[in-house]
Amino acid sequence: MKMSSVVCKDIPLSGFIANEEKRQWVPSQVGELLGFILDLQHGIFHVPARRVEAHNKMIDTIIDKHFIVSAFPCLSGSLVSVGLALGPVVHLWTQGIYRDICQANYWDKPFLVSLDTQSELLFWRDNFDGSGYLIWSPSPQSGCVNLLIC
Repeated sequence: MKMSSVVCKDIPLSGFIANEEKRQWVPSQVGELLGFILDLQHGIFHVPARRVEAHNKMIDTIIDKHFIVSAFPCLSGSLVSVGLALGPVVHLWTQGIYRDICQANYWDKPFLVSLDTQSELLFWRDNFDGSGYLIWSPSPQSGCVNLLIC
């Protein structure tokens, strides 16, 4: 009896119901889970193309409107939601965005974002391709004060 057959029988016996649309009984090294593509063969998290396109379209719209935005938290939410595939750089290149969000008097009316945020938007437009981040990346050294000597 194959392992998947055992699992198929054990799931209902445990009181659970398998989702027929999402289930995958055949072992795989590449698959989509929670909006990410997990490539275990190469050890990389990827972002599906549809999410990359939606993200880039949002940035293009902001740039086309000369960096005047409303509902600005959508952009930060979009970046954070793909942060697993971007790695730690997402925290470095969203500081201006968060600063603008915190300083905004309102979120539902258009406002001009800061120059820092404009730079971040241009960075994401030029660098976000969803190519992925290593699942098993080495941890940064702790306690380093100067990155040049670490």
